[in-house]
Amino acid sequence: MLRRTGLYYRAALLLQPLGLTLRQCCLLWNWNGTTVEFSPQDEEDYRAIDRTTVAAFKAALEKLKAFAGIAVYQNVIDYLLGAFLLFPRLQGIPHNYWLAPEG
Repeated sequence: MLRRTGLYYRAALLLQPLGLTLRQCCLLWNWNGTTVEFSPQDEEDYRAIDRTTVAAFKAALEKLKAFAGIAVYQNVIDYLLGAFLLFPRLQGIPHNYWLAPEG
């Protein structure tokens, strides 16, 4: 459990500077990591994402994959999407995340 939580936290830290929304993260994943067929609107939304952001997203995938020792990309996306659940909009990631709550 601690390992999973740490990977969610690491994913959030990797994604935070990109300023992605959950929808953009899903679009990037589906475009680069799956064979899902895109609707014309989805394709337009994907193409609206800045190319440097696309490259940074791919780099974040690789970093998380290497850091965690995960071999399959489908397992990496769980942590990237989980980061949005833990920290909606990837804002307000606490600096003392690992510390026990003050009693």
